[in-house]
Amino acid sequence: MPVAPVDDKGTQLYYEDSGAPPGSETYTTLVLVHGLIFHGGIFKPMFQYAAEHNMRLVAINLRDYPGSTPFSPSELDALRSDKADQATFISDRGMELARFLEWFILEHDLPPKALSHKSEAAGGLSILGWSLGNCPIMSMLASAHALPEATRKLLDMHLRSFIVYDPPLYTFGISDVYEDVYNTARDKSIPPEDAAEVFSFWVSGYYRHSPTVLSSFNTLTREEILAGISNSPIDDPLKYQPTLKSMSPVEIAAVTDWAGAQRSHLAMLDIDSTVYQENAQRALLDKSVWPGLRIVLVWCAMSVGETVYGSWDLARRVRHAWPPGARKVDVRRLDGVNHFAHCDQPSETLRCFASVV
Repeated sequence: MPVAPVDDKGTQLYYEDSGAPPGSETYTTLVLVHGLIFHGGIFKPMFQYAAEHNMRLVAINLRDYPGSTPFSPSELDALRSDKADQATFISDRGMELARFLEWFILEHDLPPKALSHKSEAAGGLSILGWSLGNCPIMSMLASAHALPEATRKLLDMHLRSFIVYDPPLYTFGISDVYEDVYNTARDKSIPPEDAAEVFSFWVSGYYRHSPTVLSSFNTLTREEILAGISNSPIDDPLKYQPTLKSMSPVEIAAVTDWAGAQRSHLAMLDIDSTVYQENAQRALLDKSVWPGLRIVLVWCAMSVGETVYGSWDLARRVRHAWPPGARKVDVRRLDGVNHFAHCDQPSETLRCFASVV
């Protein structure tokens, strides 16, 4: 079972690796970080297409998910403590990601970023956060100054981009629209025994948002985006059934872990939202560490309203209020896909990622 050490206490992260493309010395590695309930196995449909894009895909399982080290009771206590302890807990998750990247680069002798003989970008490593998986990556960037100098230098030689893939509100610490943007994870009326199934089918549904959301995305006002996004899935079982409807119980079990989500990930949603807000600010605006790292926002046009709003918030700020010295942010839209584009259209989705790494 492939695991990577991420500290000096024996903590490990499990990962799955598509392997280096045969014969390539200039491939780019894309590390994939999962969200709530659905662990790294959810990215496997893209693995078969990696080599044709000269890419290596690596999907990790975060702490408390299969194969990775569970959190100790004392670690989890921090989530129920004050803001300072919560911030330290989240910062530690970012440090684990940085250590994973460092270990993987050295262990597998990854090619550093460079220009190929065709003057095209080649080599290096990009990292992608899907859904809630964006939060620990934001933490990694926000806490980069705390890394040893050797680690920072090694990552600077390899890091190409951070793909912010369909980010929810938590990514940016947005909490003032909870009443307007539905999420089953915040719905206290759902019985605990039903929460996993309800969330899974809700988040994997298809949503038809107002045409103005697509045509005028980053110029809409807050009121216009709230009026334009849909909180109800499309009722069309022949064309737009939830992604999980097309998966067998065995397939679903292979990519989900509700127990892990209950132990820690759900509690991470309830911490002081300003922890995530401050992390995102430092990660996106301060490029004193890894100044060449690009940010690419990729949002899915038929995803849940929560991720559409989260994407809109970042795109609007980049367009209207982005400081001159902040990181460069590009915005890409994936049409005709939901939050599970990498499952329903893995070839097309990986093609998009390959174009922005």
